[in-house]
Amino acid sequence: MELYIDNRRADTDSGTGVAVSLSGGVVTDPGRGRAGYTRTVRLPMTAKNDAILGYAGEIHSREGFNAARHTGRIEHEGAVLFEGQLYLNRVEHSPPGGFYEVYIIGAAKEWAEGEYLLALWKGNTLSGEARRAVAEKHASFSGLKVDDILQHDLRVPLEYFAGNLLRDERQILGVYDARCAASGTAHSFEEDPSLFRAQMPAVSALLGMFTDELDFVKDEAYVFTNSKLHPNWDFSTGIPATTGGGCGFAGAVGDFAKSLRRNGAVKVFVASGRYDLMCNRDSSDFSINHMDVPEDVRKKIKLESYEGGHMFYTNPEARRLFRRDLEKFYRFPG
Repeated sequence: MELYIDNRRADTDSGTGVAVSLSGGVVTDPGRGRAGYTRTVRLPMTAKNDAILGYAGEIHSREGFNAARHTGRIEHEGAVLFEGQLYLNRVEHSPPGGFYEVYIIGAAKEWAEGEYLLALWKGNTLSGEARRAVAEKHASFSGLKVDDILQHDLRVPLEYFAGNLLRDERQILGVYDARCAASGTAHSFEEDPSLFRAQMPAVSALLGMFTDELDFVKDEAYVFTNSKLHPNWDFSTGIPATTGGGCGFAGAVGDFAKSLRRNGAVKVFVASGRYDLMCNRDSSDFSINHMDVPEDVRKKIKLESYEGGHMFYTNPEARRLFRRDLEKFYRFPG
């Protein structure tokens, strides 16, 4: 496979990884493979790649590279497998030569930020023909059925997506880690595979730490999730509920912005898992992009994403990179 960045062929080696999953439909219709999703590519840190990426391995240069628009294209024997906007995700200065990790976002993101957003804004003023065209485009990216998207007025709830993407296979996805799937016909919090698969190991480890390391022993049951407590919790720094009482939801964006404006030493590190549907990277980007801070202060905010779900640090490689990024974040002044 070859990777082209801004129409310039990049160096690759035996360690170059291209995360491309081709279904039967993509093989028969390559255009579908170029349409959506994200592809991650690892490149060796060579002189040629240094030049193509604008010497982004230098401190703070990655932000400058990503501030401009770049294109990426993956080819194999002359056929274009994937193309879209290219971003530099991380730089690894490790022996013997280090590497760059870039990711390419296909047309799905560009469509969602443009045509789809405009369609949602127009609401019921869209003609029936235009509404169906949007639903068909949505279906080509999301994998859902057109009629399901129309039934939800083009706004498909997260839980419905998790419960219906693999409906024909009678499987549901985990909203905290979409890589997790389990048998089921409808998504529910109690049956979410990304939760129940993590629940027992996490609870066992926590109780083990309480008793074996902290000598904290209670003859009481440990409640993993408390559906009665959460609605009454007082998120004093969050967003209050506007109707019907309740707790609203936690929110720290305003407090972060205030701290950044008042204290020049404050920095913020935001980490997310790429397969976390509940707290995804785009949500973090949206929150940060709407923070009331000057442009120079905005540079004190670091956003990183890792291979994994909500608890991406359960992936040993993601945990290693997370620790490395945090050490670098703490080491260098803002």
